Amino acid sequence: MITKLTDFIYANRDRLLEQNIFIDEIKSSELEFTEEAEQVDLINETAFARITLFKSNRLYIQILDIESEETIYFFDDVLDKEVNINEFIMDAIYKMKK
Repeated sequence: MITKLTDFIYANRDRLLEQNIFIDEIKSSELEFTEEAEQVDLINETAFARITLFKSNRLYIQILDIESEETIYFFDDVLDKEVNINEFIMDAIYKMKK
């Protein structure tokens, strides 16, 4: 089982809490995708984010405005090897702040 995303989120928990972003749920073993993946749900007062990282390095991020249920940010692609995935994820997470 991969834990790259989970480990990263927990390592940055304090940074997230400073932005009033809370870990809502972490799933990995019970996901029923065709390939191994892990998923983290984050929430704050205005937005909900679901981040899924697949073993193939495909990254899926969807951030929704809680009130309007409109998509604030969406990404679904395989990142290039030269892209720093941790910075990419944090940049996306910070889009949860209005």
